[in-house]
Amino acid sequence: MSDKWHGGKGSRYRKVDQQKYNENWERVFGKKDMKFSTAEEYVEATDVELNEEYDRFDELMCAKEVADDGESGKGMGDDGAD
Repeated sequence: MSDKWHGGKGSRYRKVDQQKYNENWERVFGKKDMKFSTAEEYVEATDVELNEEYDRFDELMCAKEVADDGESGKGMGDDGAD
């Protein structure tokens, strides 16, 4: 009965180069350098980063408003001819 074809499906594993398998496993799923060890640390750091982003945005917007205010007074009906 073992000489007959049985459909090709079975529970036996194929031959595997275990060393190559392990190397590829590490390459794909290997240890990552984790910046944070807990979710709380991540949330706290994210909050700090977001606050820094908001501060930078505010600084840029203030600088833009100052630049816009300085340009808006030029050439508004004052051609210098009296």
